[in-house]
Amino acid sequence: QEIMEKLPALEKNFRIHLIGRLQSNKVKYIIDHVCLIHSVDRLSLAQEIDRQAKKHGKVQDILIEVNIGGEEKKGGVAPAEVIDFAKEVDKYPSVRLKGLMSVLPNVEKEALDAFYLQLSKLYDTLKQTRLDNADIRYLSAGMSNDYEVAVKYGANIVRLGRALFGEREVITNG
Repeated sequence: QEIMEKLPALEKNFRIHLIGRLQSNKVKYIIDHVCLIHSVDRLSLAQEIDRQAKKHGKVQDILIEVNIGGEEKKGGVAPAEVIDFAKEVDKYPSVRLKGLMSVLPNVEKEALDAFYLQLSKLYDTLKQTRLDNADIRYLSAGMSNDYEVAVKYGANIVRLGRALFGEREVITNG
């Protein structure tokens, strides 16, 4: 809902990526405005993206969100299920898989390296997987606190909000 308010100004100057959790019933509102959806983590969502993209005469680029740390409160496909999930997504003609996205656990650097290594290997396996409707080229991982480690392990999209803009105070009514 927030992005819908800001889209008119943003679309003039930027290619928009949707990173947050996307509900299937909201796909129809964003499908014609975003170039890449980072957070596809269930087949019902991929199916709805396919359906809405078809209506708009486009092929929608997506990334599979991977829950690399197995955290219960985070979305994402379990690492062991990513390749099978990718094969299912590949069946949707109006969806094009472009790679993986992950938000890694907030852990010590040594453990972080292990998670990034696992994610990097999974990305390499995905690139070697035979898929008809995919163009695997993006590994979206790393944020302000760990982007250097992410890049070391092959991330080519990083999300640097805090590093660029600092902490922001949010003022609400109530």
